[in-house]
Amino acid sequence: MNNPDNHSSAQPSLPIKIISIIGGILASCAFVGFLFIAGLYESALAQLIFGIVFIAGAIWLDKQYNNILLDTFSISLFLIGGILIGIGLNEFGVSETLTYLIFIAIAALSLYMTQNQVLALVAMLSIHASIIAILFSNNQYEFLLVYTPLLAATCYFVYTHSSWFGQQEGKPAQLYPAIRTASTLSFLSALYLLGIRMTTPISPHLFWIASVGIIGTILYQVNELSKEFNAEETGPQMKLLLLVTLLLLPTLFAPAISGAILLVLLGFQFGYKTGFVLGILSGIYFISQYYYDLSFTLLTKSILLLISGALFLVLYFFLHKKLSPNEN
Repeated sequence: MNNPDNHSSAQPSLPIKIISIIGGILASCAFVGFLFIAGLYESALAQLIFGIVFIAGAIWLDKQYNNILLDTFSISLFLIGGILIGIGLNEFGVSETLTYLIFIAIAALSLYMTQNQVLALVAMLSIHASIIAILFSNNQYEFLLVYTPLLAATCYFVYTHSSWFGQQEGKPAQLYPAIRTASTLSFLSALYLLGIRMTTPISPHLFWIASVGIIGTILYQVNELSKEFNAEETGPQMKLLLLVTLLLLPTLFAPAISGAILLVLLGFQFGYKTGFVLGILSGIYFISQYYYDLSFTLLTKSILLLISGALFLVLYFFLHKKLSPNEN
């Protein structure tokens, strides 16, 4: 398995990070509370000005200092600045769509200027959240069926180009862990919106649109992997692709399940334990949710699970037979 985590610079321990983050957030919230007590909430212009100042200050701190406490404080300033800008724009009567587009522009500019992995992660997640908010605020839920496969393709690109990011100088290599985490979390959140009933008013009969794109990404990944073991033989590749297609067909109307499978495969192939674990946990959750949402009798559900288990066992023995000679 490939392991892209080549950034082994010394980092503070997790408890110190957590304490510093909590301290930075509390300090920032206390300062914002003081501003509102002083009458900041009475002026939309003041909210906009302070929001811009906070975000500019967050980026400046990030570029000037490399300190865990100041880093977390800058992240707090960035988040609070975004909240103030949102409140100020709302007070001025700016439409929700335009507000979210402004958030995207601010996050993209911050991502271009930042060198901090966590701040870059927050900026990329802000862009994703703003895109989702635009779709929801305009009642364009069906576009989620296209956006989710795009996120799947993005995840595949980011995971498979880890070596390319590592060879780049400066930000691409430094921010790769944040880019990978952001793409994973964004994809998972989109799967959640499709995997939980009543979350979005999209007809389940249209879920196949998202599934086709996700399953296509999985088949492409499996095909690329099979070429490494059967470089000159097309027969075994076609059999494997056919078998994987049959396994994934039951998820045609459950894109959340096929998406979780994709994360498991990517995490396993490239040694990303966080993505691998998240894929397994989300897969178990989405399968359980889909199982209980089915309007079938208990006997029918049991038969479906039995067939699925048998197919997975067949896939296991097939892969074990193919991988064992290569390992030897």
